[in-house]
Amino acid sequence: MLSIILFLFISLVNTQYNYPKQQYPLNNFNSWSSFLPNYPTWNQGIQTNRASVRGNLLSDDTSVLPYGSQITVYLADVSIQDVAARPINTFVLYGSYRFPIAYEISYSIAQIQSNNNIQQYAIQARIEKDGQLLYINDRYTPVRLIPAPINPINVVMKKVGPSIYP
Repeated sequence: MLSIILFLFISLVNTQYNYPKQQYPLNNFNSWSSFLPNYPTWNQGIQTNRASVRGNLLSDDTSVLPYGSQITVYLADVSIQDVAARPINTFVLYGSYRFPIAYEISYSIAQIQSNNNIQQYAIQARIEKDGQLLYINDRYTPVRLIPAPINPINVVMKKVGPSIYP
């Protein structure tokens, strides 16, 4: 008799407080915003002067990056030839990830518009472990920021062979 009463009580409590369960991804194949709840923010109605470029780092290699790897993605101004690209903003991740790796780089629209007339921008990415280069993008990946970036921008990464020199 006691077990029947206990069973009815537990089933009543479970049906009364039945909240929807959220499913969170266990890997980094989805961007962070896909599993965060959509709560209203304080500046939702305010026009901001920031925009963002988002995309994925891709590679044919399916192995897991070593723990402690540093993933750096740059949004760079490549307008002037024969000069090193000037980084506008940087996105950095630490940890162990598997491709594709999602990134998002924010930037100031005012900085882009006042920069120059040619306005050529590119995404540059590199993955390092303890100062040793593991992956790099070896292709030019252009980004059109004006009037607005076309997302997602996928960057193909190439694995760098091990160095035989110290």
